[in-house]
Amino acid sequence: MAPGIREEIAAEWKAIRAQKDEHAIFWKFLKQERDNVIHEYQWQAYEAWMKPDGTFRAARLSLLMMDDDGARPVLLMKGVQFEGRNSLELLKEGADWVEAHIFGAIRKAGFDPEEHRGLVAFQPRPKLKDGLLNYLNENGSTNDSKGRTPMAP
Repeated sequence: MAPGIREEIAAEWKAIRAQKDEHAIFWKFLKQERDNVIHEYQWQAYEAWMKPDGTFRAARLSLLMMDDDGARPVLLMKGVQFEGRNSLELLKEGADWVEAHIFGAIRKAGFDPEEHRGLVAFQPRPKLKDGLLNYLNENGSTNDSKGRTPMAP
């Protein structure tokens, strides 16, 4: 692995473990729900219907259906620190938290998180002379003109 990355990720993880109250989105939502799903086969969210005015009513239909009162389905959290919050919003918040901490560790190690690097050794991608992979690297796309991902050789 590239110098500094391992140390910065370890330091970030140590800080997250030492300051659990400051990282509740990880400990009380991401990790707790992961553990619930994997070990207990449960998810602490329930279906509710939210009306345009922000009030809720009990679910009467499938998540894929709309009702005449304009209500839309939401998955609200129960029994955790984030009780009553929309679980999909929490998932986005959690993903943003993860990205911020990973990118922060990469930056602290002196790298640009937007730079294309390999996953295993975190080294820059090699410069290719010709061929499809060179074209994809230079154009920043892994999809062809029809949106398909090309097969690796």
